[in-house]
Amino acid sequence: MFFKRNKVNGYVIKAKANLQRADLEHGKLSNMNLKEANLYGARLSFATLTLANLVSSNLSNAKLDQANLDKANLTNANLNGAIMNGATLIQANLTGARLSRVILRSANLSQAILTQADLRGTDFENANLSQTDLSGCDLRGSDLQHADLTGANLSGAKLEGANLDAIQSSETTILPENFVLT
Repeated sequence: MFFKRNKVNGYVIKAKANLQRADLEHGKLSNMNLKEANLYGARLSFATLTLANLVSSNLSNAKLDQANLDKANLTNANLNGAIMNGATLIQANLTGARLSRVILRSANLSQAILTQADLRGTDFENANLSQTDLSGCDLRGSDLQHADLTGANLSGAKLEGANLDAIQSSETTILPENFVLT
């Protein structure tokens, strides 16, 4: 792999960069400023993006399997259709992000902020969502089976049609008003 200051695999990494379909697998992108970058369809599997600024970036249809996005700022980012199996997003900020039809199987989003996020049709099977703020988000049609929602805040979340089979929750899990787990 070719690494140079603000360059990964020969690609210049900067705010508003056009990195559409770029091959950044295994890339070291921690603390990088990728605000408003176009990463549509980019290959970022196994990449390290801890503390990266991805505010309003386009990561739709990107491949982020096993990527590390811990403490990354993805506020208002577009991740629609991304594949993120086993990714870690611990304490990541995804406020207002679009994650419709994203595959996040076995991903770790503990303590992440997903307030007002669009999570329709997203696959969270076996995901760790413990202590995650999901308040006001749209989870309609999402698959949450076997997900850990211990201590999560789902107040005001839309859960119509969501698969909640075998989820883990606790007395500290906050559910939407008048919603009862069966």
